[in-house]
Amino acid sequence: MKQASTGRVTKSGNIKSLPRFARAAAPEERHWASAADAGSMETFKWPCLFLGLAAICVLAGMYSTGHVANEMVAREIPSLPDAVLVRAAKTNLELFFTTTDSEIRAGLIRRPLEIRLLSAFLESLPPERFSVRSFRPGAAMFGAAMFGASGTNFLSIQYVTNEFREQDAVFEITRAGPKIDWQSLLSFSEVPWEKFVAEGSAEERDFRLKMVESDYYNFSFADDQQFRCYKLTDREETGMCWGYVVRGSALDQELNWILASSQLSGAKEARAILKLASPPNGEWRRQVFIRRIVAKDWVLDQGNSYESGGKVETSGTSGTSGTNRSIE
Repeated sequence: MKQASTGRVTKSGNIKSLPRFARAAAPEERHWASAADAGSMETFKWPCLFLGLAAICVLAGMYSTGHVANEMVAREIPSLPDAVLVRAAKTNLELFFTTTDSEIRAGLIRRPLEIRLLSAFLESLPPERFSVRSFRPGAAMFGAAMFGASGTNFLSIQYVTNEFREQDAVFEITRAGPKIDWQSLLSFSEVPWEKFVAEGSAEERDFRLKMVESDYYNFSFADDQQFRCYKLTDREETGMCWGYVVRGSALDQELNWILASSQLSGAKEARAILKLASPPNGEWRRQVFIRRIVAKDWVLDQGNSYESGGKVETSGTSGTSGTNRSIE
């Protein structure tokens, strides 16, 4: 038997369909329901309006906060290291170590005009140090503030040399791909650290060093109330000396900050490029003045390329001068 359809009469006289099996309301019931609906709408209209506006404000605030936060992250680090970028960095590093073509090498580094400086420095390096045996998994991206650089982003990967030493390779991220920071990679200095440790130098010299606070107060630096002492070593730990600053000075406070920041990150030693000089007119005892902090890590800013003219002293070989400029 076919079910009869049901409906309700609207004000215009049309029949509005109701769900199947719904019971049609009597006229008096329809009148009561209409009055109740109208009262309900009046009762709840304003609270609903306020709740709706509050919800819109909350959602707008959440979006705005997240949007601003995302913009801040995007400005600081444009993109996370991905497989393509890391693979390109590893390929460039392997080519840097294996090629003998200076033009190819110049295309792989941050400052191509330093290629003559690089070539002269390579003559002083043991062959086993200039090598890559394998890579460690993972990579890290650093914003400009990591190295005190402005508008620059860096990628860092770890590799193992033929001496089985684990080292970091830092790349500047450019439009032309990852470019090797060769100075931090090879721990560049005009004078070999071993030579400086053996002989000292009254002339100020820059070195990429690891440092920890020490308690060696002796000879010209015997007063521990006047000086603060640091043990200084190069990356390969081929030699060490003690560096001193005047306690309470601006330089002392900055070195303390660098060391404290490194310890908070879990590192036993702090890294920095330091300008050193041995005391004048005194017997060399591997004690030096720390004159200045050149950089708070081993990477220099683009506008702060190697300051002292580009002359490299090697064992029996004198380097050539180079010109530095920042390029991308």
